[in-house]
Amino acid sequence: MRKIGIAAGGEMAARISEALGKRGFETVFSVGAAREFPKLPDCLGAEAAVFFLPDGPEGEHVAAAVAACPLPAVIAASRGAPNSAAVYEGVRAGAFGAAEIDPFGDGGFDELAWKLSLAADASSAFSGFGERKISGAVPIAAIGASTGGPGVLAEILSSLPSDFAGACAIVQHMDSEFSESLADWLAKRSAIPVEMAADSDVPKAGRAYVSRADADLFMSPSGAFGYRDSGGDPFCPSIDFFFKSLAGYGRPGCAVLLTGMGGDGAAGMLALRGAGWRTIAQDEATSAVYGMPKLAAETGAAAEILGADKIGPRLASMFGALRG
Repeated sequence: MRKIGIAAGGEMAARISEALGKRGFETVFSVGAAREFPKLPDCLGAEAAVFFLPDGPEGEHVAAAVAACPLPAVIAASRGAPNSAAVYEGVRAGAFGAAEIDPFGDGGFDELAWKLSLAADASSAFSGFGERKISGAVPIAAIGASTGGPGVLAEILSSLPSDFAGACAIVQHMDSEFSESLADWLAKRSAIPVEMAADSDVPKAGRAYVSRADADLFMSPSGAFGYRDSGGDPFCPSIDFFFKSLAGYGRPGCAVLLTGMGGDGAAGMLALRGAGWRTIAQDEATSAVYGMPKLAAETGAAAEILGADKIGPRLASMFGALRG
């Protein structure tokens, strides 16, 4: 079972613990209010935290508690009476997301459990990077995509100027045998050269790099691409892993999350936004599957929500301003 901590009043803490216990979570500690959470000397092995958002002034403490929490956090709000302003502030402070739950029934707890799992998975995947700076002078446009992604990628690359000031790094979920053919296919439709990202390659301005599909791409401390074994992760290559590896990159760029099912990429994008990167998610109307970009929007990871036809021109404008 996954271990969690809960910040909620007595009855609500018991209710949340019971409901999540049926969904594979073990509560290893609980505190009566969000503001008490940072006082704990350790987290007793917990992988994630739930902050219940009460009505009234106590809710004002949630954002500060989330910011001070050493664990990935998800906010739970009462269904039908959510404090939307406090939820927004909590997400801005770093919460992975929020879920509305029924305090008297079972509604909403599947969503809460799902977001807790995503938060805990992202946290464990990112723990190997630590706090470090990466040398890197070329700004990166980091693009993650899944179902329906190739067509949108082609649209974006075709609308970039030939003297694009950054390097595009593309992580697309797909079967391994198709990754090279994707790079070739995109190259025929792109305004800038497209190639496979090779181990130890240093990204160059005005070029696009496509990740292999049989391993997870990352940016090494030297500012060069590298790969790790995916370890059987169903989302391969991992968008979250690549985004998070860029958090210490020497020059913040822009992270883009395109159409796809599931939640890969949202946590990494949130980390990049916190590190000063621009962030864009594709909108629902132009997404073949509105899963990954939806979670990025809901969690506050995406600062801008744009249609597929607007993303390329936005990158061109953004990186044009970075030139020189």
